[in-house]
Amino acid sequence: MCSGRTGRPSGLRLASSSSSPGRAVLWASGVTVSPGRTPGRHGILRRMKREDLRAYAQRAWHAAEALKQEHWAREVAERGPLATFEASQALWEHMRSVRPDWPSPDERSADLAHHVALKQLIDRAAGAFLATAHR
Repeated sequence: MCSGRTGRPSGLRLASSSSSPGRAVLWASGVTVSPGRTPGRHGILRRMKREDLRAYAQRAWHAAEALKQEHWAREVAERGPLATFEASQALWEHMRSVRPDWPSPDERSADLAHHVALKQLIDRAAGAFLATAHR
């Protein structure tokens, strides 16, 4: 999902950190790196350069988001809801090939909690619409 203010994914932040001079905050989670270095799970990102990350973070994310919306509108119009179901299944299979233990019990629990919270928000919004309609 894109941030409305920057047009880029809301988790991507590449800015100077006042609390750590000479370091950069890369993500909203507060991950910091030394100049010219990037963090990485098991060193995967260690060879990335700061300027490459900056270029990635500063891409025209709003244009990518618009293309994504157009793509899925076309897919659903042509193939119906089966298009998104098939995409979700392909993503599921890919994730399981990368991490066979995924999702963990904790991840499943967190996912369910998010779904319950979303359902409550939808119910609340529906109640507001119904209350307005019955005035």
